[in-house]
Amino acid sequence: MAYEQLAKDILTHVGGPENVNSLVHCATRLRFVLKDTDKANKEELEKLDIISVMQGGGQYQVVIGTHVSNVYEQVMSLLPNISTSDEADTSKGKTNILDLISGSITPLIPAMIGSGMIKAIVTLLVNAGLLTAESPLFATLNAASNAVFYFLPLLVAFTFANKLKTNPYLATVVVASLLEPNFTGLIGQEGLGSVFGLPFAALDYSSQILPAFLAVAIMALLEKGLKKVLPVSLQMVFVPTLILLILVPLTVLVLGPVMIAISGLLSTAITAMIDFSAILTGLILGATWVFLVMFGMHWAVLPLMLNNLTLNGSDPLLGMLMATVWTSGGIALGVALKTKDKKLKSVAYNSLIPCFLSGVSEPILYGIFVPYRKAAVIYMIISGALSALGGVLGVKATQLAGGIFTIPTFTPISSYLLIIALSIILPTIAIMVFGYDSKKKEVA
Repeated sequence: MAYEQLAKDILTHVGGPENVNSLVHCATRLRFVLKDTDKANKEELEKLDIISVMQGGGQYQVVIGTHVSNVYEQVMSLLPNISTSDEADTSKGKTNILDLISGSITPLIPAMIGSGMIKAIVTLLVNAGLLTAESPLFATLNAASNAVFYFLPLLVAFTFANKLKTNPYLATVVVASLLEPNFTGLIGQEGLGSVFGLPFAALDYSSQILPAFLAVAIMALLEKGLKKVLPVSLQMVFVPTLILLILVPLTVLVLGPVMIAISGLLSTAITAMIDFSAILTGLILGATWVFLVMFGMHWAVLPLMLNNLTLNGSDPLLGMLMATVWTSGGIALGVALKTKDKKLKSVAYNSLIPCFLSGVSEPILYGIFVPYRKAAVIYMIISGALSALGGVLGVKATQLAGGIFTIPTFTPISSYLLIIALSIILPTIAIMVFGYDSKKKEVA
């Protein structure tokens, strides 16, 4: 009943059902696309049992917390025939690249987190001597942890096609052609000849997302063009036939090799940047990460992390940036211990659960950093310093999930444990000593 009433109140204060174009949710936020944002009442929304309200990328975002899915279900029950497509307001001609990326990757995050947790469990069992690499159970669980990354091109093809409003099943088939056993059997073979004067090379496209993004983007244009020139009666047969006939060879001969080369360059550039100055890289990213998340700019970094994971099996960016998550937890713990405000204490303690268990820090960001600037400044200083330390110590992630259960999947684990300890202890002490509100409103 509490979720039902909250859903009704939220819907009322975003302008009513008739003002909603579409609605989706991510880990903590309801993401509305409204017909008229002026009809939304931010002040009344923030009086409800929510964390915050944000606007960006053509979306009106209501930050709920980790129970967002429960509220989402109740809101959707009040919005019959509403779109659940995660898109910008195209009726006003808005196109947002970051929204396209986030809308393509966000639906895959639960699968990535689950896979990361399985990888952590397997690591723990092997280290405890309860499982061996020769065990059939190891092979099974290892497959469960690796499948999402191996077949990531297929998943991205489907979600990206949905974002572009092109046929997601056909897009998946286009990319699946690159993973077909007869084709992959040619990988590594030399002297395969040429096609249309272009050298033919069978490359390994497993785990590669950039070729999938480009292939689907071109497919969206090709499908649209074919539907304009072909009679409706012929489209069912000839549109998919021509797309496969044109796009699969084009991807194999041109698009795929180019994007794999770009992937390699990006990975090399990141490595070079960290080698040049791990301190500077960690300091800048760690100190500004809160703002990147707040404005959705972190979606530009996530594909780089995925690229590193798939090419190298580990990623230094996430390795150093995990300090930002643990530092958020340290800030929340400090505020929870310092304040006597019951509502703020509840927000701080409740936000610790998703932060420490799964590495989700958005409730802390919107519940503490936004209203309490001193806490945000303390976070920036400590997070930047510890991210730099993580870079110097060479901390790397081998999967995308966070939280205490995935600690064994970070290397070197001793350095990572040091970062975690400092990230929790230092901000807690800083908040206890200096407070969390620059306006001196905290009750301590």
